[in-house]
Amino acid sequence: MPTLLKIKGLRFYFWSKDHRPMHVHIEEGKGGATAKVEIEPDIRVVEVQGFSKGDMRKILKICKQAKEDFQAAWEEYFND
Repeated sequence: MPTLLKIKGLRFYFWSKDHRPMHVHIEEGKGGATAKVEIEPDIRVVEVQGFSKGDMRKILKICKQAKEDFQAAWEEYFND
């Protein structure tokens, strides 16, 4: 599971055998909350478990800011 970013108690990552559409998984270290956010073609929440609406706003903001880095990491890892 390559970790893409750790920030504000959140870990953004993808699975080593992940699939398209391009997306990231997010987990909270202490609370066990998880989410999945597509980053292509547009940023879109796919799954949420345990995060509040406020948490998801923060997560989506981070995804928007790091979108290009996430895409580059995905393409490099999966050789797309």
